[in-house]
Amino acid sequence: MAYNRRDLVSLGGQAGHRAAPNLWSHGSTDELDTQLARNYISDVGGTLHPGDRMLLGVKDNGDDPAGFVEIAEAVVQGGLSGGAVALREERRMPGAVIRIPFFIDQTDLLAGTAQYLLCPVRGRVFKLVTVVKKQVTTGGTITASIDGTAIPGVSVTVANSAAVGTVGTSKPTAGTAGNKLSKEDQVITVTPSAAFATAGEVFGWVEVIPSTRADLYYSFFFFNQTDLLAGTSQWMPCPYKGTVRRLGGVVQLAVTTGGAIGVELGGTDVDGIDITVADAAAAGTVYTQDATGTNDTLNEDTAIEVTAAAAFATAGRVNGYVAVEPSETFGRREYVQFLANQTDVLAGTSHYLVAPCRGEVRKALTAVQADVGTGGDITVELATVAVAGLTCVVANSASAGDIDKDVGTVGDDTAKVQKYDPVEVVFEAAFATSGAINGVLEFAPH
Repeated sequence: MAYNRRDLVSLGGQAGHRAAPNLWSHGSTDELDTQLARNYISDVGGTLHPGDRMLLGVKDNGDDPAGFVEIAEAVVQGGLSGGAVALREERRMPGAVIRIPFFIDQTDLLAGTAQYLLCPVRGRVFKLVTVVKKQVTTGGTITASIDGTAIPGVSVTVANSAAVGTVGTSKPTAGTAGNKLSKEDQVITVTPSAAFATAGEVFGWVEVIPSTRADLYYSFFFFNQTDLLAGTSQWMPCPYKGTVRRLGGVVQLAVTTGGAIGVELGGTDVDGIDITVADAAAAGTVYTQDATGTNDTLNEDTAIEVTAAAAFATAGRVNGYVAVEPSETFGRREYVQFLANQTDVLAGTSHYLVAPCRGEVRKALTAVQADVGTGGDITVELATVAVAGLTCVVANSASAGDIDKDVGTVGDDTAKVQKYDPVEVVFEAAFATSGAINGVLEFAPH
């Protein structure tokens, strides 16, 4: 989308000619780096003046965008020929965006198995983001749909021999209405094409711009068939203190004999929040339930435990989310989840994520998913360089639900990222015998 003078909007001030500061906004589907480039803002002779302030925003492709997915504050530095201006960026902030993660393991990738994701909000799909977690042999495409209808234009191509850490992104076709989520808890499917072959794993997320305020934090869970049938809880760390508000689930693989899924905090049920998955529930079947307000308070050092009843049998997988209303704020932060199974932890196989914003890696928070035999360190690397000061130490014999966290050295160059940089979560070779780890990385936007 090219610059359009009509997207420049006055927000106030409007002092006399050449008096500053006046305040302006400009929204476009163009990325912030494009909007900030010299000569991009043009055809404004006599309108913008040195010292005027601007809010630049990246907006949705649709005709009724709910908000900006990313925002930059800038100051007009001076006029250029042809009515163009130069801008000095002062800071960059995330806008209203929810990232719904998915993890396509090798079995699902090679079989072309769709990943069923439950979107907790109304809004619009803004972007599909992927990163190669295990090197791909024969590549293919990854697409997205809403309630079974393909989102126009959304398709990431993963090349043959794509290396770990390779990032891909795709936006919906400009002006489409096919990316609209008209109600809460619609199903988004992310599907790898049949072309993938031999080997590979892919992590990623679907970015959604909500049509209402996004004041809740969403912790996403993924019951594989082994854990669901064994009644093995899913443990997720939460970066906030707060109140559990809602549980949502979607069947990933058809369930034979169903059962209940609930939430516990500190070993005690959150009242009223169980969902019951029916026998013979088909893939894509949705279940949701609000909490009733008892035992729903979450502390930062308590993992969210999503439980599965012993009744589940024969076959099935379920994905979903737990919605938490934070009781405190620490400034705007962005979060990306990771799930490391026992095979990867014991082999020291890194988990590759994607930086959601420009800024720095600030914090790591982990929860033990499966009891650890011999523990070890978990670090974060950017371009093979460890983030200074950031090490989560998992103890020997750590039990499921145990929390570990650490904060990196604030402002250190080793922590700085650009948006969509690959981020590597590294498991020390010391891990042995048993153990699986779930976690969250916190990013501080700049």
